[in-house]
Amino acid sequence: MFFSDAYVVDQNLHPSGYTIWESISFDRFQRKKFMKGQQLEVLLKHNVVTGATMAFHSRIREIILPIPEIWIHDAWIALLGSIVGRGYFMRSH
Repeated sequence: MFFSDAYVVDQNLHPSGYTIWESISFDRFQRKKFMKGQQLEVLLKHNVVTGATMAFHSRIREIILPIPEIWIHDAWIALLGSIVGRGYFMRSH
């Protein structure tokens, strides 16, 4: 699984002045924990992965599907992806 930060924009694509990670508090401390392999600790507190910035290998498709109705798909994919593999991210700025 791979994901990134992104600038938040309005309906006319004008920058809102903040990023997704800033809006969900995926700060430097949490990013450091994530990269040290403590992904579950971060993800169990709150989801930091947004589907618009995520890609994953097709091998985990069988594991993540079907997505339970009570879960937000981004969080479900991130959590299971981190359990069976590793997640990586790239800062966009």
